[in-house]
Amino acid sequence: MVEYPLLFFPKALAEPPSRRGGGGKPVKTPSAAEQQARLDDRFRQIAQCIQDMQASVQGMEPEQVIVLETIGDSIEEFAKAVAQVPDLEWLAEMDLEDADPADGFSDPEKADKKLPCRLYAVMSNQQAMTQLLSLWKNWCANPGERAKRNFGPFKDVFVHLKDIRRWDVKDRLAETRVVEYWEENLSYERGQIRFEVELWCREDEAKRRIAYETLTSHIASAGGRCVSQAFVPQILYQGVLVELPAAQVRQTMAAILDESYTQLLRCEDVMFFRPLAQSAFPGYAIEDEDVPPIEDATAGSLGGNQSWRYSTECRLSTTTCWRGGSGLMTRTISQNTTSPDSSSMAPRWLRSSHMGTWERRANLSHVRFTSGRS
Repeated sequence: MVEYPLLFFPKALAEPPSRRGGGGKPVKTPSAAEQQARLDDRFRQIAQCIQDMQASVQGMEPEQVIVLETIGDSIEEFAKAVAQVPDLEWLAEMDLEDADPADGFSDPEKADKKLPCRLYAVMSNQQAMTQLLSLWKNWCANPGERAKRNFGPFKDVFVHLKDIRRWDVKDRLAETRVVEYWEENLSYERGQIRFEVELWCREDEAKRRIAYETLTSHIASAGGRCVSQAFVPQILYQGVLVELPAAQVRQTMAAILDESYTQLLRCEDVMFFRPLAQSAFPGYAIEDEDVPPIEDATAGSLGGNQSWRYSTECRLSTTTCWRGGSGLMTRTISQNTTSPDSSSMAPRWLRSSHMGTWERRANLSHVRFTSGRS
C-alpha cells in the first residue's frame, strides 16, 4: 500500500477573487500641489528619522526600509530607476488590497470603484533619502518637466503615490498569520517553538552576513537560537529557521498586544516572521549504502514536458515544506548536513522549472533518482 505524506494546512478562509487586469482608462490622479500638501511632511519625517538613527555596532551606516504605496497601474521599470540612485537598494514589489477612491484618486468611469494598489520597498540610508527627497521636491515644483533619463519611473511613482512610510512591526506580522501560529503552539507547547524569519535579501554579501548576525544576537538575547539559514539569490530569499522558548514567545505576544515591541520585532533586517508549515512522511530504511548524498544527485536540465521521476526511498523523518511549488525538478538538490537528527537539518530546495517557484525541505538526507522519465 502506497503511503502518502500527511500535510498540515491552515484553516481555509473565503476571499473575494482578484479583480486585477489590463485595459480600461488610467486612474484619475490628484495634482502635484495636492500630493505635496498631503505627503511632504511624511517625506521629511522619514528623512529626519534616518538622520537621527545611531550607527550600528558593526559601524554600518544606518539604513531603513522605505515603503512607497501607489494607486493605479504598476510602475514600469521602477527597479531600474532605483538603481540609478546611489545607496538606494531595490528590495521588493507586492500587490496590496484594492482601495476605495480617496485623496483625489478615482476611476474616471465609475467614481466608487475600488482601485488597484501596489507596494514598493527600498532600502535607504541618509544619503539616498536626501536624493529621494530632492527628486520629490523637483517633481512638486515642476510636475510638467520631462524627467531625466532613467528617472521617469520616479515621476510615475510620485503621480500615483498613496503613501510613503517605514516598514514596521505590523508589516512583519500581519500577512503571514504568524501570530495565530504562535497562539496555536502556545496552547500545547511548553518547550521550544520554531518559526521562520525571512530577512530582506541584500545584494551585498557583507550586509547579508551582518543581518544574520544581528538576528542571531536578538534571538540569543531572548534565550533562543538560530537553527539554520538558507540563501537563494534566484528568488531574492534569505530565511532563517529559529526557535524560542515558549515562555519568550508568550512575552512577545503580550508585547504585540501592548505595542511595546521587542528588539526582535523591531529589527530592521526582518522582512517577515513566518509560521513553520509542515508535512510529515514516514521513514524508510535503505539497504543500499551506495545511495549518493543529495549534493551529488542531480535531476539534470530538462525541457518541454519531460521530468525525472525520483524515488521516495529516502532517509528522512519529517519534511517541512516552506514554499510550495509544482512542476519539474531541474536543479541539483543541495544539503548542508547529512545528520538524521531533524533538529539539526538545514534547508534544502527543489526548483520548479515551469512555475519558477521553490520548495524547501528541511531534513532530506539522501535521495535516489530513477533512470526513467515520466
